[in-house]
Amino acid sequence: MELEQLNFIIKKAEIGEENDIYKILIDAFGNKYIRFTIFQSEKSVKYLRQIIINQGNENNFIFTAKRMEILGFYYAVQRKDELFLNYIAVHSKFIRQGIGQMLLDHYENLAKFLNLNKCTLNVFESNKKAMEWYISNGYEIQKRTYLARINLEKIKIKLFNGILIDKNAYLEAEKLEKEQGFSKFDLYYKKNHIQLGIIGGDTFKILKDGGFSFDEVACLILNSWLPKRKWLLITSEEEINFLDYIESKENILFISKSININK
Repeated sequence: MELEQLNFIIKKAEIGEENDIYKILIDAFGNKYIRFTIFQSEKSVKYLRQIIINQGNENNFIFTAKRMEILGFYYAVQRKDELFLNYIAVHSKFIRQGIGQMLLDHYENLAKFLNLNKCTLNVFESNKKAMEWYISNGYEIQKRTYLARINLEKIKIKLFNGILIDKNAYLEAEKLEKEQGFSKFDLYYKKNHIQLGIIGGDTFKILKDGGFSFDEVACLILNSWLPKRKWLLITSEEEINFLDYIESKENILFISKSININK
């Protein structure tokens, strides 16, 4: 699906464009939001490259708006009957030129082309302009989740014994993190499975909590032999209180729009 509009063309991203896409991501989201994502390290460019190589084969789609240079992009993932918009961004040099709207329209038309009946995405609630833009395009709020960034150096450690971590599996995860900026590994406590992401060399992220609270998971990390990292990212369905070890918080809104595939 290629679209030529306003002296630029929207087309599938090509190998070699991953560095420009990453620069647009950083420019558009800035440190306020990027620190809650997997793209905290420049090494995540390698992950973008893999998306470009595999797009279409693994239900991943990444398109760019291009003139002489890349102006913006979007990255979407097919999930059953919906097309989830992972990222959409336009470089600050090219905003207010209709590029973002063209990318959003292209994304929605891609959903129709794939015979999917719903477009979905997450947006930071504090990003008022983006939120208003999606609402004006017919998106509706479905639910709210809560994010927080914890400073592990400020956690009061409670003692936990019997934490099980496969050292070789962790070292493999760390190796992948050094290559592409992020990875994940498993640990076990009292037969409960916990999964942690590792990002950018200094951040853990709770992917599966094993039924434990986030401060208990933090203490499990601090009681283990794992190399020290400063930050822990958490996601919760319930509002997170602002405690002294929480450095920052954000709310995420999951929003959606029904698509008429017969039009």
